Amino acid sequence: MRYSGAINYVLDEARVSGHLFLSVDETVGQCYELLNMGCDDEVVSEEEIRQAISNERVESRIYVEGSRVYLSYERMCEVKSAKRIVSMILQEGFTKIDDLDSKIDNAERTLHQRLAPSQRNAVKLCLSHPISIMTGGPGSGKTTTLRFILDIYKAAFPANEVLLAAPTGRASRRMAEQTGMYASTLHSALGLVTDEDSPLNDKEL
Repeated sequence: MRYSGAINYVLDEARVSGHLFLSVDETVGQCYELLNMGCDDEVVSEEEIRQAISNERVESRIYVEGSRVYLSYERMCEVKSAKRIVSMILQEGFTKIDDLDSKIDNAERTLHQRLAPSQRNAVKLCLSHPISIMTGGPGSGKTTTLRFILDIYKAAFPANEVLLAAPTGRASRRMAEQTGMYASTLHSALGLVTDEDSPLNDKEL
C-alpha cells in the first residue's frame, strides 16, 4: 500500500506540473527519495520500487509504455486526445485562404505593423491547416501574429464566428485587450462551472 501511494503521489505531482508521464528512472528516483525521507538508513530499495511499479502495472493502476510511466487515466486521455486531433486534421470541408502572402501584405498596411519572417510563416501555417500550435516565449510576437491571423480570417470569412478562449480569467481578459475581441475562459466555452481565475484540471477536461 505504501509503494502504491508513493507511485501515485509522484505521478500525480508530475501531472500537476504539466507532465503526462515520467520515465521509469525518474519515477523510481522520486519514490525512493519520498519513501526514505527522514531515514538515516535505507528503508526501501530502488529494486523494491521497480517491483512495485510492475505490480501496479499488472493491476492496471498505472500504464508503462517503454520507459514511460503513466497514471492509467492520463494514458487514456492522451490516446483519446491524439485520436481526436487526427480526426480533426483529416476532416473534410476545411477551406484554405488563397494568396496568403498578399493577404498578409494588406494586413500589414491595415494594422500598421510589419511581420518578421517567422511570424509571416506562422500566419500562413495557421491559416492553411485545421489545427496549429503556435509557441514562443514572452515578447516573441505571438500576440501580433494572432492579430494578423484574426484579421485575415475575419476578412476571408466574415460570416463565421471566432471563439477566443484562455485557461484563466486573467489570460482571457488580456487576450481580449490585445486583440480587441471578446475572449472567454475555457471553463465558460466548455460550459463548465468553476473558478474563472483557476486553470482547468485534466478530469474537468
